[in-house]
Amino acid sequence: MSRKLISSGSYLEPEIGFSRAVRVGQFIAVAGTAPIAATNGTAAPNDVYGQTIRCLEIIRQAISEAGGTMEQVTRTRIMLIDISKWREAARAHGEFFR
Repeated sequence: MSRKLISSGSYLEPEIGFSRAVRVGQFIAVAGTAPIAATNGTAAPNDVYGQTIRCLEIIRQAISEAGGTMEQVTRTRIMLIDISKWREAARAHGEFFR
């Protein structure tokens, strides 16, 4: 069965041994994703909604590069450092998966 690695572009990938996503057969697994700005650093500092949007954009790109679509996603997980902000993350999630 073929295995396709989708790179995040991180210089740490070879050292740590990870890829943004991996496709094996019809399945795509996406690694944990942080809100990394396109110019490096953190996207949308102190903005849970904006950071969630950025993470989902990164995930959508990786899934697309692996040949999939967001409509095929069957499971997501969101981790927050302040659970009281869950509605902000949920709003962004809903915009991608509603």
